Amino acid sequence: MNSLDYGGIDKNLIQDFFCGFARFEYALKRAGYLKENEKRVMLDWDSFAKDISGKLDKDPDPKLKKAIEYLTVHPPKKQVVKEKKLGWQDISKIDSKGIEAWILRVIRTIRNNLFHGGKFTGKPVEEVARNDKLLNASVIVLRKIVRLNQFVFKFYDEPLS
Repeated sequence: MNSLDYGGIDKNLIQDFFCGFARFEYALKRAGYLKENEKRVMLDWDSFAKDISGKLDKDPDPKLKKAIEYLTVHPPKKQVVKEKKLGWQDISKIDSKGIEAWILRVIRTIRNNLFHGGKFTGKPVEEVARNDKLLNASVIVLRKIVRLNQFVFKFYDEPLS
C-alpha cells in the first residue's frame, strides 16, 4: 500500500468521518457529557443519548432514515481476541436504552475498527465497498444527531482558537 492508498476507502469520506467524529467528541466534552474517572477522560454517551431520546426517529429526512436503516440492517462487527487470535463478534442489538444509544455505539464501533486497524485480521476484509457505506451512513447520522441538542451543537459549531 502506498501513502495515497486507504485500503480502497475514499479518503475524503475518511476525513469527513474522522473530523466529524472528533468534533462531536469535543462538543460532548465541552457540554459536560463526562463520566467521573480519575485516570482518563470518558464521555457519557448514554447520558447524551437519553437527552435526545425520541428525536432521531422523528426527523423526516429520508437520507437520515436510509442511513439508520443501513446501520441497523448491516451493523459493523466488533473486533475481539478469541483463543489468542483476532476474530469478530456481533455488536449488541437495540435495547431498552433506545435507538439513539445504539446508533452511537455503532458509530463508535466503526470509528474504533477504522482507527485501530480493526478491519484487518491478517488479511484485508473482502467487502471493501461496505466500508464506504458504513462511513457514509455514519457521517449522515453524526451531522444530524449533533443538532438534536442545541447546547452540544453550539460547541460543535464554535470556531477553534
